[in-house]
Amino acid sequence: MVYGFVKQSGGHLDIDSEEGRGTTVRIYLPRTGEEEPAAASPARQVNKGGSETVLVVEDDAMVRSVAIDLLTSLGYKTLEASNAENGLAVIDSGIPVDILFTDVVMPGNLRSSQLARIAKQRLPKLAVLFTSGFTENANAQPGRLDGDVDLLSKPYSRQQLSDKIRSVLDKRLPAPEGRDAAATDDPPLSAILNGMNLLVVEDEVIIRMTIVHMLEDLGVDVIEAGTLKEARLAVRKHHPQIVLTDLNLPDGSALDLIMELRRDSPQTRIIVSSGFDVPSVLGDKLPHDEVQVLAKPYDRYAVEASLRAALHQGKPAPQRSAAETAH
Repeated sequence: MVYGFVKQSGGHLDIDSEEGRGTTVRIYLPRTGEEEPAAASPARQVNKGGSETVLVVEDDAMVRSVAIDLLTSLGYKTLEASNAENGLAVIDSGIPVDILFTDVVMPGNLRSSQLARIAKQRLPKLAVLFTSGFTENANAQPGRLDGDVDLLSKPYSRQQLSDKIRSVLDKRLPAPEGRDAAATDDPPLSAILNGMNLLVVEDEVIIRMTIVHMLEDLGVDVIEAGTLKEARLAVRKHHPQIVLTDLNLPDGSALDLIMELRRDSPQTRIIVSSGFDVPSVLGDKLPHDEVQVLAKPYDRYAVEASLRAALHQGKPAPQRSAAETAH
């Protein structure tokens, strides 16, 4: 949370730790030349809750307690869970829940994105609000990636929580029939992708969570990687038919991975996701028709379009058998 606050404020953090002497943490924030306002603006009206029930899923007991106290003071009924597995148990218990309010990074085998997806399957009218202390990429905030994903950044005030909870609850609408159907005569994308492995390579956890959530809704088996090293290991282990990767990774450029895939697995479909001009970055290193470009910020429909375009490049390679892999 401290790191996220400092980065969002344009500052930086210095930590000096030495055995026997302790730890010193220095926070540097940019100075402003603006004058302090003469008087605070009038307090805004806090949105009060109605009869809605909020399920709070948060592993930090202190943060969970504060969230519940705030929501209760706003008039909401609350339920709580310390991890995604317990949250799903509450959903499956049959207790009415109107909105799932969950931290992004959770301990255990079930991710918060998976909890949200399963919960929505159980309760189609359920609203979902994620919260996180991680800083988001300025060009790829989850609210801009997909209209169905809402995020409240930590730390948040009572007013911010009130506004966001009310906003997410108020915009709940039944999905119109045929919304997921592509405007094409092609088979549904979920049917085409069923059984395929798709590797998502993205170091920003919020962005990765969002794209994985979209893909899992399409019935894809998603493998995740946050670095170039993790991506190479995943390619060797899972032999994905489709690779969707950001260009700039913490330990190198994904261009190296792309060139390796073109050499060792030419039938693998590749989608490059970036906020930069991908063709200019690739230059003459790779024919542009050998990759699909998914420009940030994107939404669900842009993701589906890039997947269809990638699949139309050719038939993805079938998964290798254990014998072939061993050979």
